[in-house]
Amino acid sequence: YNRQCATYNAPHLAAHAAVTVNMKGPGMSSGQTTSSDHNTEGGRGSTRWSAYLTAANTVLIFVILIVSVQSGSDTSDPDDLASGAQGQLDAALGLARERIEADDLPGAYDYLLAAMRLGPEDARTFEAIIGFIERAGSSADPNASGLALDLHARADVLVTYQAPADIATARARWTATDQALARRLPATNDPFTSVDDAITAAGRANLPFDVRLALHDAAERELEALRIDLALADPGPVAVDIGPDTGPPDMIGGAPTGPDIWAQLADREQRLAELALTLDRISFVEISASALDWTETAESALKAASEPIADNDRVPAMAEGLRELAMQGADYAARLDPFVGAEFATALEVQQQVQDTATDLMRGRQWLYNQQALERIKFVVDEKSDFDAIERVKLLLEIDPANLSSYVLERFENQWRTVLDECDDEQKVQAVKLRILQRALQ
Repeated sequence: YNRQCATYNAPHLAAHAAVTVNMKGPGMSSGQTTSSDHNTEGGRGSTRWSAYLTAANTVLIFVILIVSVQSGSDTSDPDDLASGAQGQLDAALGLARERIEADDLPGAYDYLLAAMRLGPEDARTFEAIIGFIERAGSSADPNASGLALDLHARADVLVTYQAPADIATARARWTATDQALARRLPATNDPFTSVDDAITAAGRANLPFDVRLALHDAAERELEALRIDLALADPGPVAVDIGPDTGPPDMIGGAPTGPDIWAQLADREQRLAELALTLDRISFVEISASALDWTETAESALKAASEPIADNDRVPAMAEGLRELAMQGADYAARLDPFVGAEFATALEVQQQVQDTATDLMRGRQWLYNQQALERIKFVVDEKSDFDAIERVKLLLEIDPANLSSYVLERFENQWRTVLDECDDEQKVQAVKLRILQRALQ
């Protein structure tokens, strides 16, 4: 540093002296001054400019010194730089080796990345990565699989950095490690993971029943799709070359197809069947309880319909209510069919009770209709003075004879003939026409 300062100071000081002399003006010696240097504006201006230049020269000296120091630092020996990089590579590989031996694979991973940066062409870097991948297969670290797969992908590029004579060997080692990963790390590509998760979730009793059913159905669909994929990928007794892009010999479409794959598939199917049976039992209990509650409601409605009704205007609404209850009963009977077929205990008994109640509801509705028809017939007889013959015909034809019991039907026909006899010839023709059209519309 002192030598550099001396080298740069000598010429600079000489230049500074020359600038100082020039500022004094031509023809003047170092000891001479002019009258303008004393008590004149020109003298003060010259003094200021001299001070400015002196400060500028001082700054220039520091700049030159800084540049000289930086220039000197850039003249390092290339051999020293290479030696430093090699030392860093050795350190990174050594630390990676220590971490691998201690089963600290995340720590080793960082040092191996550094080694790839410092010496991608060094055979030791490639070997260290292969060793990491092999160790990951037996490591208890949950992150080992992901780290091994990442380094394995990076090592694919490192193959081309090796010496030409070693590239074929490196590629063979990388390929062998690729197949070892597929065998040793099946959890990273387990085809049954989502099926197992769905089956487990569907077995949770705290979930709503419809959610559990949806999970069961999703697992069933996925298992069926997997069964088809495995069947299509299984060559059977004939050896078939499935091509280089389909994965290692025991991997088809990302799914292992080893000798026990069908046993694993059968195990999931058995678990799914057991889950379906459990859900069916729960469903049967819920449907049976709901059907029995419906039966009680229907019986109460039937009881109300069988009692005398003071207000005839309520009959149509009551009849419609019985019809809706009967439709609900038919739905319950249909929902119980699968459980009857599966011979669930009490399923047939509950279904029979529902069907009998639905039949009673329809009979109750028919009774209400006949009751209302009788009231209409009585009204036509009692209030005949308020209506002419054709108007009474129209009131009678609002009744559908097909829904009448024998007694009520007889009363209807008698009153029809009575009203018809009261019509003149033209009204009789019109009355017959109305009845024919009414039946056609019905």
